[in-house]
Amino acid sequence: MAYYDRDEKILNLLTQYNSMKTEELAEHLYVSLSTLRRDLVRLEKKGLIVRTHGSAAIKMHSADEKIPFFLREQEQNSAKAQMARKAAGFVRDGYTIMLDGTTSAYAMIPYLAEFKNLIVITSSAKSSFVLGQMGIN
Repeated sequence: MAYYDRDEKILNLLTQYNSMKTEELAEHLYVSLSTLRRDLVRLEKKGLIVRTHGSAAIKMHSADEKIPFFLREQEQNSAKAQMARKAAGFVRDGYTIMLDGTTSAYAMIPYLAEFKNLIVITSSAKSSFVLGQMGIN
C-alpha cells in the first residue's frame, strides 16, 4: 500500500475516533510502527494531525483553514444529496452550468447524468474527471 493510501486511511480513522494509539493504527493498517511513525510525521508536517507520545489525533481546524477534500466529502452527506437533487431540478437539457470546487457541488454530479447536451464548467479537477467519465462536456 502506497503512503498516500495510508495517509487517507489514517486520516479517516482519526476523524472517526478523534485519536488513536499508534499500536492500534499500525494494526488497522497492517504496517510496522516505524512505517506508521514516518507517516504520522509527514501528516503532522502538513498540519493535519497532532502527535503525542504513543498516539495521534486529528487536528481540529478553524473555519478558515483548508480541510482536505476527501475528508469534507464524507461530511453532511444527506444534506449535500438533498441540496444536489434540488439544484439539479433547475437544470435543463442543453444548459451550460458552472460548478465550483466544493464538495456540495461535487455531490450534484450524479444527478446530471440524465441531461442531454449539458456543458459543465468547473474549477475542480476531480469533478472534471468524473464528468468526463460520464460523457458530460
